[in-house]
Amino acid sequence: MNSLCEKCKKRVETEVKTVVHNRVIKGDEISVIVDLAFCKECGEEVYNHNLECELDSKVYAEYRKRHKLLSPQEITAIYKKYGLNAKSFARLLNMGDNTIYRYEDGSLQEYTHDALIKMISDPFFALRYLEENETRLSESEMKNFTAVLNGILLNELNTSFVEAFGTLNNIVGSLWASHMENVIIKKDKILFTR
Repeated sequence: MNSLCEKCKKRVETEVKTVVHNRVIKGDEISVIVDLAFCKECGEEVYNHNLECELDSKVYAEYRKRHKLLSPQEITAIYKKYGLNAKSFARLLNMGDNTIYRYEDGSLQEYTHDALIKMISDPFFALRYLEENETRLSESEMKNFTAVLNGILLNELNTSFVEAFGTLNNIVGSLWASHMENVIIKKDKILFTR
């Protein structure tokens, strides 16, 4: 691999080394283990686009992890769950059209944006959000979003009902089993004793 070495002032052969790299992001020092390119002549670090992109990616991932921010993949999964694309999701949240694209590409999201995206991932919050806020969704985007949201909500309610019914059934079964010694069955009648 050849790169420009600023110290040698020329293009030089490079070698890749695995190193611990420290970077300060928003006042927080982040350390990651990463591959970087170094000049074979003087040993100085030299710029390599692919390795620098990987470095940025690792540093931002560690920052997100420390500060409990959503990853780009989690953000994508949330809007896809609702049948939206990045641009329409940004419109739903009243953000700039390219905001979600930037977050997907690895830019660090604002804490307020992150909190709103986390909340909107809950379909019951999404419904309330729609009821209480204007959005910039087109009519067709809104129709598609509400149809998908209604399907998700119906599934959530069905699941909750089944779980609640199962729990109730278990409770009744346990009560019945624990009181069987107090039950006398006589000619098609069930009598309870104390």
